[in-house]
Amino acid sequence: MKPWKLVLNWRLSLPVGILLFLLLYLQQTNNQAEQGFKIRKLEVTRDSLREEIRNLTWEVSAARSLATVQERARQLSLGTPTDVSFVPTEFSTVALSANQGDKTSP
Repeated sequence: MKPWKLVLNWRLSLPVGILLFLLLYLQQTNNQAEQGFKIRKLEVTRDSLREEIRNLTWEVSAARSLATVQERARQLSLGTPTDVSFVPTEFSTVALSANQGDKTSP
């Protein structure tokens, strides 16, 4: 091989190699930036879901409070059951009131 061809190969392959390295570096940097944006978006979503869970937990605790349950029972005209008997079913036990048929429906 002639010496000038070897110099020409180096002169051509060095800039091509540098260009290839720069392109790969830009791609890697771009991917890191994109992942950063995705992580930030997921953090915002996580924070909003935590806030929603906190609000729903408060609503559930308010709905389960004794005062709320008693008020709802009063609104529905529910009374205290008397003469309750328990009937076992295939999966659980069900409580039946002996006077459940006494109430007339509206």
